[in-house]
Amino acid sequence: MSSKKIFSISFIAVLSIIIVVAGVYFLSQQYSQLPELGSALPGKQIVQEIISGDFLAKDVGYEINNGQGNKVYEFDYVASSTVFSALEAIGQKEDFAITFKDYPEMGVLIQSIGTTTNGTDNKYWQYWVNGVLGEVAADKKFLKPGDRVEWKFDIAPSF
Repeated sequence: MSSKKIFSISFIAVLSIIIVVAGVYFLSQQYSQLPELGSALPGKQIVQEIISGDFLAKDVGYEINNGQGNKVYEFDYVASSTVFSALEAIGQKEDFAITFKDYPEMGVLIQSIGTTTNGTDNKYWQYWVNGVLGEVAADKKFLKPGDRVEWKFDIAPSF
């Protein structure tokens, strides 16, 4: 072999090693900045599992705040889950009543959760998904794995 070929092969080998080392370093830096499992929702735990090296959220974080305190519930996501269907499932599992009115053109309006009823102290039930106030009726908002849902009993925000 000529010295040019040996030099070319050596150069490619060294360059390949540098690229691999840089890639490992970059990935380790990115990994160290990932949140710990369960910290995606402070104070709440999302069940996660490792699939092909990636984290896949299986459940939806679900919280109900009646204005005097909040409670976090476990909800197992299914493909057709809505904010409303999840609330119904949790209500059945936890044994609290939900009253609502179904407006055919718009959808479901929650009237009470447990013993907390709309209009009390000029407060109303509102839902938030991932920190954003719901813009459609609860039965029209479909959930995705990893979503965070919070029902708040509060004075309606002004727009």
